[in-house]
Order: sequence, then C-alpha cells, then structure tokens
Amino acid sequence: MTFSSLLTGAGVNIEADAIGSFTATLQLFNSDGTLVDSFSEAGLSDFNADGSAIFIGLANESPFTSVQFSVSHCPCDNADFAINSVSFTPVPEPANGVWPLFPLFGLMLLTYRGRRSA
Repeated sequence: MTFSSLLTGAGVNIEADAIGSFTATLQLFNSDGTLVDSFSEAGLSDFNADGSAIFIGLANESPFTSVQFSVSHCPCDNADFAINSVSFTPVPEPANGVWPLFPLFGLMLLTYRGRRSA
C-alpha cells in the first residue's frame, strides 16, 4: 500500500488463509523505497471468526509512505492472507495549531505599542 501523505504508524489484524501456524511480517518504506522498519510475529490461523487474528503494527519516528504486509511459514506454502481493522497514523501537522495564534500575537503587539506611546 502506498500513500500520498506521510505516516508514522500502521497496523492490522492479519491471518493466513490456511489453518495452522504462520509468520506475519510488516515492512515500512520511505518515499524512495528504502526500508524504514520491519516487524514479524508468529500467529495461528483457525478460521473460527472469533477475533483471534493477531494484530501486527509499528509506530516509527521516521515517517514512511509505503506499507507491505506478508505471511510466510504457512502449512500449505500459500502466501494468501486476510486483514481486518486496518489502522494508520498520519504525521501530525504542528503548523495547523499555530496559525490561530497569529491574530492573538498581533493584538498583544498593538496593546504593547499603545501602552508604550501613552
């Protein structure tokens, strides 16, 4: 999955498409395709549809734009998988919180100048 905006976190519930144990891997890449971070976790696929699929996720200080999910070590050597509860965290934009403060700074400056000249 590739995104047009920067992210700092990604995660999903994931389960292999075959009953038995598997290993899920999550990889994060920056805009030039360089691997930023990677994480793997063992899981057990049981098809019970009871919410027991493992959650695999990463939060990273280095922003990324691409995410790759995969499974391996499945009983039938099948790389098919299902994901659910997809979660992504965008890079916060601190500038948005600062803009409303500029009029306040302007009023403070005008008040200060008014007192100084009086």
